[in-house]
Amino acid sequence: MMKKLISFITAVLLITHCSVVITRASEMPKVEISEFIKTDTDSYLMVVDIKNNPGLMGFKMSISYGDGVEINSISRGEITGKGTFSDNHEIHRKDNFFDVLWNYSKEIKDDGKIFIIGISINEKKEQEIKLDISYSRPDTFNENYEEVILECEDFVINEKQPTNIVPKKEDVYFKTAKRENDIGIIKNEIEKKNVVSIVNDFIKDKNIERISESDKEKIIKKFFNNKEKQNRDINILNDLGTDKVFQIIKQAYKVQIETVKETDAEEDKNDIVGQSKNNNFFTGLKLKEIVMMILVGFIIVIIIFIVKRERYKHYEKK
Repeated sequence: MMKKLISFITAVLLITHCSVVITRASEMPKVEISEFIKTDTDSYLMVVDIKNNPGLMGFKMSISYGDGVEINSISRGEITGKGTFSDNHEIHRKDNFFDVLWNYSKEIKDDGKIFIIGISINEKKEQEIKLDISYSRPDTFNENYEEVILECEDFVINEKQPTNIVPKKEDVYFKTAKRENDIGIIKNEIEKKNVVSIVNDFIKDKNIERISESDKEKIIKKFFNNKEKQNRDINILNDLGTDKVFQIIKQAYKVQIETVKETDAEEDKNDIVGQSKNNNFFTGLKLKEIVMMILVGFIIVIIIFIVKRERYKHYEKK
């Protein structure tokens, strides 16, 4: 009887323990891409969600991705709607990764969108395109500044079919993400071209601040003449407006002008250094090296003198 009782108690304890483990596993905070929404021909919004949120006051998330993806924008979600929000996707574009940082004065315990990624995909890419999601434990914490453990799920684009769900008009985060994605598309298109060369054809005095409205429109048309993407670009341009698009062009123009100046200055500096080295051979030599060169020259002269003298004596004897 006692053995049966012990066996029963042990079985109950095991079942209870297993259920606790399963419950805890299911309650693990999880970060994943929950929605993959097509917004245009090759443009998409990817919603990064958190589930079973135990309370976050700050985090640092990292996303790395394969070739064939171009990041246009990173936008806030309702979880990160307040507080400090930043990312570095423009800096690390060539490195195929970016970080998203957020913090607030108190913790947020709701489930929902933590950020929205705006991307363009090269539809011709046949190989698998994967997005790896990770986070920094020391930079992901709750209101007591304790580390929050997260389970992050990667996302394979080729395995998921995008939806054409139109976000509700009252969803301000989707609306903002769509607009920021459009701006990002235009910025990426502009930055791939020689902005200085295109704009300078329209400004005789080289002052981009003094330019007519008609010339602004001509410049914009010059940038967006790709027939393959023309419909998409026209829709975006109409939505953003001439002034907004020209502001993006102007910013890119100024960045490229500064880059050209820095390159020219570096080349001039190298030329001056090169000429200085050629014209002043001894300038870079140390005193000991100069003395050694003089001494070696003096010894060579003495040797030549002795050799000639010996030859002269030899001919005199003859």
